[in-house]
Amino acid sequence: MPGVYENLSNNEIDTLSHFYQNNTEFVYVFNQSCEIQKDYPFFSYTLALKCHRQVIKKDILNQIQREGKEQTIKNLNESLRKEINDLGSEIYQLNNSERTFSANEWLSLSSDELSKSAQKLREAQEYLGRGNADNAVDSLVESSFDLYKAKVYLNVAKKESYSQSKIDAEEFKTLEKGIAQKWISDAENKIQELKTAEVGEFNGGLPQDYLNISKKYYSEENYYLSTMHAASSIALVKIELSNETKITNQSVIITKAKEELTLSKNSFENITATQKIDSPITELHLEMAGVYLEEADKNDSASIYPLAVDSIRNSIIAREQTRAVSELLANISEPADPLTTSEDTQKVSSGIMDSGGKLLKTVSKKFTQYFF
Repeated sequence: MPGVYENLSNNEIDTLSHFYQNNTEFVYVFNQSCEIQKDYPFFSYTLALKCHRQVIKKDILNQIQREGKEQTIKNLNESLRKEINDLGSEIYQLNNSERTFSANEWLSLSSDELSKSAQKLREAQEYLGRGNADNAVDSLVESSFDLYKAKVYLNVAKKESYSQSKIDAEEFKTLEKGIAQKWISDAENKIQELKTAEVGEFNGGLPQDYLNISKKYYSEENYYLSTMHAASSIALVKIELSNETKITNQSVIITKAKEELTLSKNSFENITATQKIDSPITELHLEMAGVYLEEADKNDSASIYPLAVDSIRNSIIAREQTRAVSELLANISEPADPLTTSEDTQKVSSGIMDSGGKLLKTVSKKFTQYFF
């Protein structure tokens, strides 16, 4: 029976197959998505998404040809605002309901994509206000694309919430917030360790960038994504402090990449064997590590090193994220279930569009709701 990643990839490729009967935009990406679908279904899905963005763009450009740019922009503004409102209401409802760990993971992604969609719609309005219709169209394409992803992830979250083993939204929010705080603090300490170890001026680099993103998600109360990005920050520091990516011998670094991927896969499988989780962000890093390693194995000498390094980097990030998920699971208390001993939920922000397009944050004891 296909799993969640196989279903995502299958559905997206089936949808795109009709488009590629008469179109060639990004066809090489589509073909690559099809080629790796069996071994790397979630990475295959992300490649197919790049193609879907082109489909959305082509549809909007065709609409402009039929109806004119001004009318198309007006129609898209109205339809996107309504759809963002409707989806935001659905996210808000699930966000304040009991749900499973897996449902929470996908709900976090859906909420994030909805927030991006709303931001791009606001951006389009700003471009229009400055008389820049072309840039407004580009932003509307991105808003439509982000909304599409938000819908897909919410549908997965709903399906994953059917399990009998669930946890109260408020209970998990409190737990998840504390875990996110801890991982942010750990990441800050790790970056300080890296700064101390570096010779000369050092501003934190990529680990600091990931930490900043983690703090942004924390401020938005998307604690799951906050924790995952803090884990990525820590992983990147560990890579910098080690000598693993500084190996110059090609056969040695390939061997090291294989070892790291095996360790990370085993770590992840130790959790998924006993817990009903998906951990899509971790899954994607594992699959990317596998893809890079395969390419390193069959490429010429000039490409081996960077591909092996990318594989090692993704493996270590996946392993650190697995450790974060393990900590979340270990701190969740809930009734026993045949498939899992713990499930999780998270409260995330919902995006609601009003006609003014302004951001207002309203806080109550039980929820935070965003109005746009």
